Formats: sequence, structure tokens, C-alpha cells
Amino acid sequence: MIGKIKRARLAIIAAVAGAAIMIGISAPAALATQPSESNNWAKEIEANVPVRSADTISEGHDPNGNLMQVWRGFDNNYIYVSYNHRTAERFESSQSGTIPQTFVAPSVIWTDFGWRIFHTGTDGHVYYAGMVLNASGSITGWGNWISIPNASTAAYETVSPVALPNGAWYATWGGATNTNIYGIYFNGTTYGAIQTIPHAASISPPTLAYDPSWGAMVVVWRDLSNGVGYARQPLGGQWLFVNLLPGISTNERPTIGLANNGAGLISARNTEDNNRLYTIAINRSGWHGTWQAESTGWTSDHAVLISAIGYICYMVLTGYDGQVWWKEVANLQGYGSTRHAA
Repeated sequence: MIGKIKRARLAIIAAVAGAAIMIGISAPAALATQPSESNNWAKEIEANVPVRSADTISEGHDPNGNLMQVWRGFDNNYIYVSYNHRTAERFESSQSGTIPQTFVAPSVIWTDFGWRIFHTGTDGHVYYAGMVLNASGSITGWGNWISIPNASTAAYETVSPVALPNGAWYATWGGATNTNIYGIYFNGTTYGAIQTIPHAASISPPTLAYDPSWGAMVVVWRDLSNGVGYARQPLGGQWLFVNLLPGISTNERPTIGLANNGAGLISARNTEDNNRLYTIAINRSGWHGTWQAESTGWTSDHAVLISAIGYICYMVLTGYDGQVWWKEVANLQGYGSTRHAA
């Protein structure tokens, strides 16, 4: 597949090409707090240009390992996309004279029908659109933005979608005028009824993840007491295990990424440790041990992306100056079945 790039290859590029291509930041001497956690951060680069964003970056992978990244502009409200680290392009619309804008982070997923980008419009409505790529991976067309029926949130809160089997997807968001967390299922043709996740309330937007190895979605959120809430839903079932993960207080939305063995990693900013980033591992049975501090002490005024490829979880962080950085944060091989004692 032309242009197929995985994050593991970027580290090799950095070692060969040097700081002009990819800059790694070495931490002070410290022990990695998650299995195989790196102490080195590297800049996110698209066509030799460092990425800058005003919010959290999002990325998705297709079955062939191709990478699509989307983000909000650093000094504007436009949505930018990059395929396999090519030159970033501003998302246009096939609707004449329409250039989508957002105050918050957009999101991207791969579905059986192609790429889908979601965003919260400046009017608070939740939208999604596709795009057309040719055989070489160049973007040749932009789809229309479709407003999800009756889906609206605060204009400064992001939406979180996941791709599901057979071209379906599910999206979650926070209420525009209340603390409810809502979700909607789309089977590729029609929408289901909007659901309210029971016993879950938040003052920040939720984050959703899905892993096909165990056929369930997991959602995390910042609850009204600033704890981290957690629930999961087997496809077609009910939301289960709605509870708080102990041991952390946060002032930003938590995020989650799921590996391909049912294990995953949740990240949150810890207000009890100078807003330092913390992570905790989970699997189908619950959580693994306790929250662990990110090994270098870095933090951000935005939520961080946890991107999982195979067993490996990466942390992607937007710095205070808008520069985007990434590192390997955990190898979760072997975490998929046995719960570690808390």
C-alpha cells in the first residue's frame, strides 16, 4: 500500500534524519511507569512541517495500516487533515462556499464505507462527513457535512465516535444544557434512538473506544466530583459497570485507547499532582493496579490522545505552544485476560 506509515517507523526516521525531521526529548532519569513506556517524546511531523493545533489531535487507521490525522488549526477554527503524514489540507466541503469550523477537537474514524470525520459545529450541532481518496492516497473530493438528528452539545465540547462492524458507528457527547452523556448508533443507513448513559453525569465531554476482540465499547468521563467514570457496553446490550476509577481527581476530560486484545489505557490529568498526566490500564475484568504518573512529567492544557496500534498504546500531546508530540506509553500484550490486583 503506497504511503503506509506506522508510528514505529517514525522513530527510525528520527534516528536517521536527525532533529530537523523529528525531535525527541529525553527525560531526566526516571523509571517507566507502564510496561515499555518510553521517556522520549518526538514531534508530530507532516511533510517535514511540525503540526500545531489549538486542541487534541485525532487519528484513525484503516485495515491496511494507513493513518489519517485530523486537528483544529492552531490560530483558526478550521479542520485540517493529513493522510500518511502528507502535507496537511484544510477540510473543504462539497457544499458551495461552506468551510467547516469548530471551537474544539474534531475526530476521525475508519468505517467499512471509508473515513468519517466528526466535529462539533460553532452552532453546537454534531456533524460528520467523508472524503474521497484516489489509489495513490491523494484527497480528491470532500463530502457534505451531515448533521446528526437531535444531536447537539455545548459549542466548546467535542464529540467522540467509534467505528463498529459492517459500516456502523456510535458517537457520544455531553448535553448542551445538562450534565447527561448521550450516544447514538448508526448502522450505515439509519439512526437508532438517542441513548442516555445511565448513572453517568459529566461537566466535560466523554471519550469512547471500541475493541472488536471482545465486541464492546468503553466510555470514560470526568464526573461531577472530578473523578473518572467508566462504563462499557457489549454491542446491542446495556451500559454496564458504571462506576468511578479510584485514586485520581481531574479537571479535564479523560481519554481512552483500546488495544486489540481487550486491554486498554485511560489517561487523565491529575489535579493532585500539579496537573501531571497519569494513566491506568484496564481489561475486560476491570482495571490493572493503580494510576501511574507519565514518566517525564509532561502535561498539557488539553486532553491527550491515547492511540492504540496492536498491543502498543501511544500518547499524543498538544503542548502549551500548540506543538504536537508523541511517544510510546505502554505495551499491553498479556494484559487482555488477567486482572492485576488493585
